[in-house]
Amino acid sequence: MYNNKRSVVTMMNDNDASNAVLKAIDSDSDLRENTHVSISTRNQLMLIAGQAATETQRNRVYQIASQVPNLKRIYNEITIEPPSGLAARSVDTWITTKVKTALLAEKGLQSNDIKVVTENKVVYLMGLVTPGQAEIASRAASEVSRVQRVVKIFEYQQ
Repeated sequence: MYNNKRSVVTMMNDNDASNAVLKAIDSDSDLRENTHVSISTRNQLMLIAGQAATETQRNRVYQIASQVPNLKRIYNEITIEPPSGLAARSVDTWITTKVKTALLAEKGLQSNDIKVVTENKVVYLMGLVTPGQAEIASRAASEVSRVQRVVKIFEYQQ
């Protein structure tokens, strides 16, 4: 059975926040054509990951996200480089699947509470977990082949 610690309202607000940023990026032709950005929001923490061709574009995406109400924090993980292509994105999808599988295999880990995002072989872990759960998840993710780095974007419960 799936057990999400976020309320329905929080889940809807998180989804709305991500969609608002994605819609704004899509309506800006420069950002749409010269960036690749993934947006994930979990419990009012927003992760912006991807690539932008220029620092100005990176900053503009962050400014758009900053307009979204009720966010506790925005993690801007956009790198300055050409947007990734289909092959790189396919590898990221494969890594995400492998990490999720590794998390499922960890005894005592409530993997349903953890959102996994992969961008440029960097794995971002998000969710509301205990410090012990965070360490188990981080270790398991770091052991998956082709993962270059694991970034924890957790909120901690006791």
